[in-house]
Amino acid sequence: MTARNWLTTGLLTLLLPLPAAYAGDVDTQFIFGFAQGSDVGELGEREVEFQNNGAFGKADGTYTALGSELRGEFTPFQNLRLEAGALFTYYAIQGVSGLDNQDAFQFAGVAVQGRYRVLDRRSAPFGLTVGVEPHWLRVDDTSGQAVTNWGGPIVVAVDKELVEDRVFAAFNVLYDPEWSHLPASNSWQQQSTLGLFAAVTAQASEGLFLGAEAYYLRSYDGAALNSFSGDGLFLGPTAYWRASQHLAISAAWSVQVAGGAVGVVGGLNLQTLTNHQVLLRLEYTF
Repeated sequence: MTARNWLTTGLLTLLLPLPAAYAGDVDTQFIFGFAQGSDVGELGEREVEFQNNGAFGKADGTYTALGSELRGEFTPFQNLRLEAGALFTYYAIQGVSGLDNQDAFQFAGVAVQGRYRVLDRRSAPFGLTVGVEPHWLRVDDTSGQAVTNWGGPIVVAVDKELVEDRVFAAFNVLYDPEWSHLPASNSWQQQSTLGLFAAVTAQASEGLFLGAEAYYLRSYDGAALNSFSGDGLFLGPTAYWRASQHLAISAAWSVQVAGGAVGVVGGLNLQTLTNHQVLLRLEYTF
C-alpha cells in the first residue's frame, strides 16, 4: 500500500460510525484541521501531541513528503500555552523536475511554540490568539536535501461559537519567514509565505466534529514578502473526534483547486506547493 493510500484509508476510517465519545467542554485549538482555534488549554494542563503531515503531487514524476512531529505541551499560566518538540521527515521523490531523487527517513529538526490568548471566546465576542513557532531544520521541506534552515511562523487565530456547543468557525492569518543555508553552494536563501485560512465545523454527535476548510497560500522570494513566486487555493474536509477525556484524533485532507507559479504555464502551482495536503494528529491530555 502506498503512503497516499495508507493516509487516505486512515482519514476515511475517521468518518465511519464511532462509539460514544467524551462530552466535555470543547477545546477549539485542533477541531478545524489545518486552521487553528483560539483555545490554549486549562491552567496546568499537559499534553503530548503526535502530528503527521503529508504532501503529495508535483507537476511530473512521483512526489511524497511525510513529516512527523512529537511535541510536549504545557499551559503554565492562564492564556499561555508553550510547546516543544522534534521533527522527522520521509521523502520519496522520483523523476520530479528540479528535484533530486530521494527515498529517505531523517531527523529533521526541532521547534518550540508559544500561543497567547488575547481574547477568550467564552467571555468576549470572539476568541483571539497569537502564536509564534521558531524552528531549526536540517532538511529542506520541499526537496529533502540537507540545509540549515531557521524560521518563525506567526499565526493570528480568530474563532467564534456560532451555535452553542454545536457549530464553530475560525479564521487564521499566517506569516512564515525562513532563512536557509545551502551547504552545496555555500549560499543563503530567503523565502516567506502568507496564508489565509477559513474553516467551519459542526458537532455531528457528542465529541465528533465534521467540517470543511479553505486556505490560500502565497509564496515569496525574500523573508519580507519581497518577490511573488506562486500561490495556491486549497479546499477539503476535516474531522475531529474527542474519544475520551484524555485522547483526541483529528484529520484533514485538502486539494489544490487553483493556483499558479511565476513563469510556469498551468492552472495549479506545483512548483512551490503540492497537489494534496493531508493531516493526521493524535493528542493525549494529562
